[in-house]
Amino acid sequence: MTQSIPQLPELQPCPFCNHPVPKDLSDTLYPSGGYWRESEFGRHYFGIKESREGDGECWGMNCTQCMGGCGARINGDSMEEAIAKWNTRASPPRGMTPLTVTRIKEVLADWEMELTDTELTLITRDIERAHGIPTPPENGDSRVSDKGVDHG
Repeated sequence: MTQSIPQLPELQPCPFCNHPVPKDLSDTLYPSGGYWRESEFGRHYFGIKESREGDGECWGMNCTQCMGGCGARINGDSMEEAIAKWNTRASPPRGMTPLTVTRIKEVLADWEMELTDTELTLITRDIERAHGIPTPPENGDSRVSDKGVDHG
């Protein structure tokens, strides 16, 4: 009897290193070997030797190091929960200063470092991509896009 594979939602890159999820999920998304069941005291977790029919199966989503990822792992009490946790991103805290080239220049000045405008825009782009931060440019800030430098 062949088990059908459910339709999966779109998987976002690793929430820690932004490494893309490979198309072959065999080393990325799989049952973790743990099980759970509800009791009067809450959810109880255990291994396969204590499992019985009807228990929930724990799943893990992994950023595979052998494919260039960071090795991060996120677990869930089901495949759907593991995927939902993987795809969850933190919202920037309220009142957080937007990341801009101007702000990076200020931080680098505090560190007594000087970089060219191109280096600054490349650093800004890499930070934004790594952290999934969509930030609009300030007036006068230059930005680097996949098409090259945008001088706003």
